[in-house]
Amino acid sequence: MRFSDIQGNDEVKRTLMTMVDSGRIPHALMFHEDEGSGAFAMAQAFLGYLFSHAYANDAELGRVSKMIHPDVHYVFPLNSGTKVTGKIEELNPDKFMEWFRELAISKPDFLESDLYEAIGIAGKSGTIASGSARYILDKLMLSSVEGGWKAVVIWLPEKMNASAANRLLKIIEEPPSMTVFILITQNPDNVIQTITSRCLRLRIMPRRGILDKADYQMNLDLFRQLCSALLSHDLDACLDAGEAMASLESRDRQKAFCRFSCDCLRRIFLIQHGMDSLAGQYESDEDYFTMLAGSFKKSFPHAAMPLFDRSSRLVDRNVNQKILFCDLVGRLYNIQ
Repeated sequence: MRFSDIQGNDEVKRTLMTMVDSGRIPHALMFHEDEGSGAFAMAQAFLGYLFSHAYANDAELGRVSKMIHPDVHYVFPLNSGTKVTGKIEELNPDKFMEWFRELAISKPDFLESDLYEAIGIAGKSGTIASGSARYILDKLMLSSVEGGWKAVVIWLPEKMNASAANRLLKIIEEPPSMTVFILITQNPDNVIQTITSRCLRLRIMPRRGILDKADYQMNLDLFRQLCSALLSHDLDACLDAGEAMASLESRDRQKAFCRFSCDCLRRIFLIQHGMDSLAGQYESDEDYFTMLAGSFKKSFPHAAMPLFDRSSRLVDRNVNQKILFCDLVGRLYNIQ
């Protein structure tokens, strides 16, 4: 995977290449993406560039691209399932690597549901637990096989439980020399703050070519419907928006909408506080989000995001969806 293979996000690519060319590489990067936006491919391209630059050898790029480089390690949510069994605290990525590698190479913009199906835990919720934390620590205690850089890619760090996060905090804060962490998150507000604060954060915007696949426009239309109802103080219209959320075709789509809404609220918050450049917007959406930032109270985004996070968690618990989203829009109506 090369940067030239990735469409869009040119500013991010230039930033990452400049880091390598200048030798000023942060010890921890956080890529924030909407689901399916290709942040994993960006991480692979960055590591390919880093390793081939460091060793002046294109063979390094090939091994990174094939996910067989001995100094690049991957961590992702796990659970006991049809392919691997055992207690979550005892599982580690090595046990699932062959299926993860096959998925990530064939579909670099894979979704969370794609991962769970590939590793045999479809219908369950994945977790990054203490077994994965031990795996990282054990790998980083060893010297680099090639005598140079080591890298750890953590996909969905928001899935870390407290035990794993506490184990990893120190090494992310002060990693061994020539070690880089790349955290790929779809919900940075759910990553433990002490870890987030150690990372340089880069926003990976969805590529136009995959917007249909990522359901960006559908999610935006539904978010617009909800915001219009809230700003009009129209409870009936809010309930209609809740019905539309409950009618989304799957739990994965419902959770994806909750994540999308959190990202929209984050944009509104940043614009309200004069940080437009960090909001990561499309030009076509700028006027709309600027309008929302001027219309909602400054307290609204901060209060609303936990409500969407709560709803996303409850979707996994098979709560009645109509009741769940009716409750969500009612809570939003009361705080706006």
